[in-house]
Amino acid sequence: MSFLSRFFGRDVAERSKADPNLTNCSFGVVQRNKIIANAETLIAKGKIEAAIKEYEHLLEESPNDVNALNRIADLLFRINRNDEGRKILINIADHYVKQGLFLKAIAYYKNANKVEPSIDIDAKIADLYAMQGLPTEAKGSASTRQVANVKSSEHYMLKCIECDFTHHVPRDRIDNDFRFSVDVDACRMTCVYGPAGHPRQFVVTLEMKEFFMLTTVPESGQILEASIGPNMRALHGHLLSHCDPLFLIIRQSQNHTEHQYTKKPEGNTYVKFSAEHGIDVVGVIDVAKAEIPGVSE
Repeated sequence: MSFLSRFFGRDVAERSKADPNLTNCSFGVVQRNKIIANAETLIAKGKIEAAIKEYEHLLEESPNDVNALNRIADLLFRINRNDEGRKILINIADHYVKQGLFLKAIAYYKNANKVEPSIDIDAKIADLYAMQGLPTEAKGSASTRQVANVKSSEHYMLKCIECDFTHHVPRDRIDNDFRFSVDVDACRMTCVYGPAGHPRQFVVTLEMKEFFMLTTVPESGQILEASIGPNMRALHGHLLSHCDPLFLIIRQSQNHTEHQYTKKPEGNTYVKFSAEHGIDVVGVIDVAKAEIPGVSE
């Protein structure tokens, strides 16, 4: 019986009682790195099933190694074993809920919902947001939510530099009172609200070059959000799963708000996100003019 067969018969949260550190592994560093190198070599050769078995060796020794579990889930998705990959993400999320690490749990639930939307998972996400005093975010989490989006002949794909996570955003869009544009080189999105030259015109930007690469891809038929806020919410949980604490640098003027996700604090106005300690706002920030996940919804 393979490790995955046993894995699906036992909940991660139950196994974590014996090993509360989800990323702990008792392999020596050299042995662990050798296994990972072997697996990645197999992946490069297109031998995904064999690579999964290599990663299973890490789980035999430390079944709660979240990095190995994540990689196995990614590989399962590559070979269309989506149900198995999705279940791994949900089990990890359930574990984080029992540990009280709600933001990490939300990130994994959202990733699972991208594979196959579920009303039950939506309800869990909404409950977790509500437990943190964020009812507005909870209201917006449902997969059946109606949104004003746009399809275009081309769109852009944000690719995480640390894993296979991707997120799609529309190509440049211009309406009478709204302009959405993307700077590929700077990995930045920009929204301009209001007609050109209007004194009340407002500009919002989002930069993520520390975490993502941005490329142009053909139209896939996806419905995409042409605004900053919904894209930030979709990306935020994933960023926190890789970087905890996570910092969002805020730069503001009267008609402009700039956002930049970073791994370290910078300047005197930023928001610190931590799965364990929650959200801290540093400096004077006009929250009403900023799209800050969990703060200005």
